[in-house]
Amino acid sequence: MPSLARFLVVLALCFASSGCDSVLGLLGIGSGTLELPLPPERRGDNYNSTTHHEGLAGLQIRLSEAVERTFEAADLPVEPFSVPRDGRIHVDVTLGDGSRQVASGRGSWTLTPGTEWRLRFERGPFFVEDWMRWRSPAPFLPPNRGEPVELCSWPTCKEYWRFEIAEEARNYAGEVLWMVLLAAVHCPEGAVC
Repeated sequence: MPSLARFLVVLALCFASSGCDSVLGLLGIGSGTLELPLPPERRGDNYNSTTHHEGLAGLQIRLSEAVERTFEAADLPVEPFSVPRDGRIHVDVTLGDGSRQVASGRGSWTLTPGTEWRLRFERGPFFVEDWMRWRSPAPFLPPNRGEPVELCSWPTCKEYWRFEIAEEARNYAGEVLWMVLLAAVHCPEGAVC
């Protein structure tokens, strides 16, 4: 029994020296998730289809730093998977049109414990979250193309990026590729969020 007590003391000292956050991370407590849902479908066009060349069929998404994974359009939707409780995720996005790249961009964000992240992609003149489809276009555009906007105007939006599509590959004037980072908003019972 003394050896078990000695082991527990050593284990307690190891946990104490590594801090509570790292112990929680080791146990998976407080880690978040990331999901890549299907783009919204619109009637009468293939512009957000993951199988059509006029849409997102050539989309490639590469995650790096805290998460190392690569996805193609055919992989969408990607069910929620575990991500670390802290660190940064970098996203490199390319959109191909057969043999050539017609759009590309990069974005990144800092992870926070317990967050349910969603990363969405869409082709269009603006991006509008599902519950806002009846409203006017995206509340405001990033000041410079390709730069994130951290304070989106709707509650679930954390950042969004706008990437130019080569003029000859656009389906119509003003069409761009959007990458939008959403995070679940957990509202305490009885509160209005």
